[in-house]
Amino acid sequence: MLGYVEEGEELADESALQQAGEQLVRIFATDLPSSYRERGHALEALFRTVLDHAQSLALEVHFMPAGVARVKNTSTHPAVMAYIAAQHVVGARRAAMDLYNSR
Repeated sequence: MLGYVEEGEELADESALQQAGEQLVRIFATDLPSSYRERGHALEALFRTVLDHAQSLALEVHFMPAGVARVKNTSTHPAVMAYIAAQHVVGARRAAMDLYNSR
């Protein structure tokens, strides 16, 4: 991914990106039901939002016209954004599983 980031700009570490995804789930996962089944459904719906966003960004990169890949490197390049979203998914999954098992 570093090949897509302009010189002087830094891409956050994987662990920091994953932690951001984890925090996202924890912020929006309020008042979870007490039953495992209902809690699982609520967490799955929340996690599915994060996953769907990352998948749409990855598909955008996959179907991106070849010329776009050769544009000036930037941290907003679709490949970089898809990578960041994928790392958020890893953290979101970890938080969802932790919240599911926490009660």
